[in-house]
Amino acid sequence: MRTIIVLTRELHPLKRVRLTELFMKEVSKYYKLIWLLNSKGSSRRIQKGNNDIILIPCLDPTRSVNEIFNIIHRIKKMVFLYRGKVEKMPDILLVNDGLIEGFFGYVYCRYHNIPFSFYLSSIFYNMDRELFKQEKNIINLYKFLISYIKEPLYRYLIRKCDIFHPISNSMGRHFGRIRKNGMTYPLPLCPSNFFLDEGNKKEMAISNNGKIVLIYIGQITAVRKIENLIKLLEIVMERTKNNNIHLHLVGRIYSRKYGEKLRVLSEKEPLKGHVKIMGEKPMQEIPRLIRNASIGLSILPPIEAYRVSSPTKVLEYLSQGIPVICNSEIEDQNRIIVESKGGFSVPYNLEEISLKVMELIEHPEKAYKLGTLGRGWIINNRTYPIIADRMNREYLTYFGWRE
Repeated sequence: MRTIIVLTRELHPLKRVRLTELFMKEVSKYYKLIWLLNSKGSSRRIQKGNNDIILIPCLDPTRSVNEIFNIIHRIKKMVFLYRGKVEKMPDILLVNDGLIEGFFGYVYCRYHNIPFSFYLSSIFYNMDRELFKQEKNIINLYKFLISYIKEPLYRYLIRKCDIFHPISNSMGRHFGRIRKNGMTYPLPLCPSNFFLDEGNKKEMAISNNGKIVLIYIGQITAVRKIENLIKLLEIVMERTKNNNIHLHLVGRIYSRKYGEKLRVLSEKEPLKGHVKIMGEKPMQEIPRLIRNASIGLSILPPIEAYRVSSPTKVLEYLSQGIPVICNSEIEDQNRIIVESKGGFSVPYNLEEISLKVMELIEHPEKAYKLGTLGRGWIINNRTYPIIADRMNREYLTYFGWRE
């Protein structure tokens, strides 16, 4: 069995589904994976099937204040690899997002003459710039300035890696002009298998005793302009003269100031009592919240990072059998909705979005049909077993390996 070393700045235990379900669960059916992960605990080694997990102590990398200090800890992880603690030379070394891991991995691969793979999940430097535009403070200023250092470094790794795994087809095209050689193969996001299993419980919910629930799940940040969803609710309520339409906002609120702004907006008449800002919820509760909703919303401003993103929430809405309304400027979610027929994809314009919301409210049977079509498309086209199998076949073809 061939071996892939995975370098990531993620903290153990891994929480990102694309790492746990795509790589740990599915890719490990085809390859032995050696993980070098950060840990807040002591050094140790864990064996899980074909996953050999090596934990290196560090500070919590999810906190910005630790970013500089963690450079030292992350270099320790690189030294661990350099000193040959990994018994067998890998067939591929794959780096997930991290710049420090990326440059060390690139040098390591060139020295040992093995393929270097880089997986990019977002255009982080663009996100940092957009965040500073919306919320100007010292931390965001720091990220804004550093983004101009990060951008050429990311672009260098994308240009030099042997295998580039963008998060979407559109991201692959976005960076296509700087890719002269090597393989580019997107690894898009999928709903967790847990969502697919829970989706079997779906019943028609577009009108539950007359109550219509629009749901948004995702980060609640100023960059995403969540206030537009509150405005959307107001427009729909006014035009339909329906006082039983509600909006549920589910997700982590990253800024107390922005959270307060949304709360104030939602307390104004006629919205009072119709907007529920639920905050972050455990993943186990999310499928039920979606199933109890009528329409899933994925309305994101078309900034550069979102245009080339992989729309997790669209997939999760569809997995639970509810129709989706999204903005068409986000290429991957537009393609998903067009192919699956699971909802409507329209320009980023509250007028056009509101018309589609009202259409689904007025025709609940149509909404149910769209949700059913969307779930069927997900099951047949967008699951991690399918993605992992395609990835393996691409590797076999590209490297000329035999199964």
